Amino acid sequence: MQELDDFIGDLEQMGDHFGTDLSDPLQDCRTIILVGIKENFAGSKSSTGFPWPKRKDNKPHPLLILTGELEEAATGGNGAINRVIDGITLDVGVDASSGQSGRPWAELHQEGGVKCPARSFMGFSEEVLVGCEDVLTEYAITEFVR
Repeated sequence: MQELDDFIGDLEQMGDHFGTDLSDPLQDCRTIILVGIKENFAGSKSSTGFPWPKRKDNKPHPLLILTGELEEAATGGNGAINRVIDGITLDVGVDASSGQSGRPWAELHQEGGVKCPARSFMGFSEEVLVGCEDVLTEYAITEFVR
């Protein structure tokens, strides 16, 4: 699975290589990525399709979805990490700092810990990667034809 920082690095290199504005394909990729993360939460699964471990209590709500705060942060809302590439904000990822908008417990859920099994919600599924690859390939071909 490709990490977010690697993906962003690839996009920045593509922009440098073509010397062109990537705002349209980046917006399309942003949408594909955010839909993928929302699907992880909705399906209580990782981006690779691995189901989250079951709850240890009998509460009716799915884990990590009680308030929606973590999903909101992971998909560009309050608490998101904002990275700017070619003037487009790719607001994907959770600010895990202890600051005002941070979600310091996000990494524990993503990676797991001593008493908390991992319930990975970030990452790119194969479907997301292929979708972004298709968008970027089409864009690259269009740029070469010009």
